[in-house]
Amino acid sequence: MAKELLRNPDDNSRAENFLRVWQDAFGGLGPNQVGKDPAGKARGLALEYVVYFHLKDFLEHKSAVRGKVAPPGHLDPVKPVHNPREVDGVFWLGGSLGFVECKQNLRNALNRHHEDAALWLLQERFGGLFGKGILVARKAGWRDHEKPPEKLLSTDVLEDRNLRVFGFQRPQRLEKGMIWAFPEDLEKAFADWLPGTLPTP
Repeated sequence: MAKELLRNPDDNSRAENFLRVWQDAFGGLGPNQVGKDPAGKARGLALEYVVYFHLKDFLEHKSAVRGKVAPPGHLDPVKPVHNPREVDGVFWLGGSLGFVECKQNLRNALNRHHEDAALWLLQERFGGLFGKGILVARKAGWRDHEKPPEKLLSTDVLEDRNLRVFGFQRPQRLEKGMIWAFPEDLEKAFADWLPGTLPTP
């Protein structure tokens, strides 16, 4: 259902069905969590769930170093604060704590990285020296007349050795680094995070 919703993001009836099934499976979502845009919330949860599903499969079954990932949907801060640093996912890999940020559009995610994604803050301040972070976008492309993503970056996300950027499209090599294909490139993107493996070229 999550994949179908992401393939048909404007189908509001599909979004309503997904929210209903989500609440049956994982517990109710209060009005504050759903907000004024239930369809948008459904799309966000669908993306988080697909990322969780593939990351769990990779870390628990396909990775040379076994890892764990927490299920999405209930990782909101306990206390309501202004601009909270909530996360879309948490994973553990070889003793490192990692954070997951999911966005519908890569261009917007990179453009608003400081204010919105805040992945660098989570990775550095809460993940520690060896903390990791991944940013996964449903749409990783951009139009020819738009600025290249590198010019939109307020921080060097693509150059950070502890951060990885993924899109649900073919991989893209940019001047500052890679935008990896999700989930096909998980093994390649995580290669130099795993002990006993060589850094990616």
